[in-house]
Amino acid sequence: MHGMLCREQIFPEATLPETAELIGDARALAREWPVVPGPFLRTHGVDSEWRYKKIQQQTGRIMQHAQIGFRDKAKSRRAWLEIFERCAENSVNVDRYGICLDWTMGLPASMR
Repeated sequence: MHGMLCREQIFPEATLPETAELIGDARALAREWPVVPGPFLRTHGVDSEWRYKKIQQQTGRIMQHAQIGFRDKAKSRRAWLEIFERCAENSVNVDRYGICLDWTMGLPASMR
């Protein structure tokens, strides 16, 4: 079938782990890698993105999303900082970034 994906293209593994095994692995990782609020959440005085979104919903504020991504991580970091600083100078807030990790992801397989 032209244009249709088959299971092997999406999940090339013959078998996938059981759910209980995945949950156990995730719990073990969570003990080693605690999730703490980053600079954005600390700046806004909240402990989670969920809480931040709830506050924005309650105030009726329309949130802003920016899509960004360079193949060079350092260039991306500089761009994020510049966007943050310019927005702050102009009393504008970007609430979320969508980060493009692969520029070819939107192209047909034949063009990648």
